[in-house]
Amino acid sequence: MATLPETTTRRIVPLTQLKRGDRGVVSEARTDDESKALLGAMGLRVNEPIRLCRHGEPCIVMTGACESCRIGLTRRLADRVFVEVAM
Repeated sequence: MATLPETTTRRIVPLTQLKRGDRGVVSEARTDDESKALLGAMGLRVNEPIRLCRHGEPCIVMTGACESCRIGLTRRLADRVFVEVAM
């Protein structure tokens, strides 16, 4: 008997809704072009893997596949970055 492939449910939430240690992939930034450019320059881009290190102000995330960079964001900006989280 063949087995069915395992399905994965995905959800997209603001970065501020992640729990410490949660991992995901940046889906979009719902902010102005200047802020998007700043986020991109810091390494926080669409399809970039991230892990939440710390809640609060600043909200700290690790970016990149090797998690080589930490970025601090204001809560206001972190609330506008949306992350796809595997469940």
